[in-house]
Formats: sequence, structure tokens, C-alpha cells
Amino acid sequence: MIKLIKKRPLCLYYLWKVCQRFKRDESQELILPPVKAVIGQLQSERRNLEKVEKESIALHISSLALLEEILKNESEQSFRKLISNLEEFGKGQ
Repeated sequence: MIKLIKKRPLCLYYLWKVCQRFKRDESQELILPPVKAVIGQLQSERRNLEKVEKESIALHISSLALLEEILKNESEQSFRKLISNLEEFGKGQ
């Protein structure tokens, strides 16, 4: 899953964008919402983009749809691991 997402920069971007809404506790650990809540936020982003009628937006929409599909098949534990991997990936950049 992480390899597929890393190959799609727009998937990484939208996952990062949604993650910016996450809160941190006193120990700076991320407080992650359930995967279904994240999928809902991604669907909202996609619906907003679908209102724009430009061909260049199609790539964004397909990336959001792919990310939604990937997350639908993942457990909460896999999702948390994905976010921690992406956090580490972001620190290495």
C-alpha cells in the first residue's frame, strides 16, 4: 500500500492535506481519526473537485478515488502504520 501511494504524488499530497487536520496530544503523538472519517474527508475533496470542469482536474480526482479505494481495504492498524511511515518519509525529505 505505501509503495503504491508513494508512486502517486497527488495521493501523497491529499493524504498529507487530510493529515494536517489531525490533532496531537501532549506527547506530540498524532490522534488519528477512524479510516472511515478520513475516507469521508477525501470524498469531500473529490466532490469539490468534480464541480470544476477542467481536464487537468481529472488527475486529482483519480488520485483521490485511488486513495479512497486503498484505504477502504485497510484496517485501522494498517492505516496508523501508513501514517507513521509517511511521517517518517516526510521527515527524510
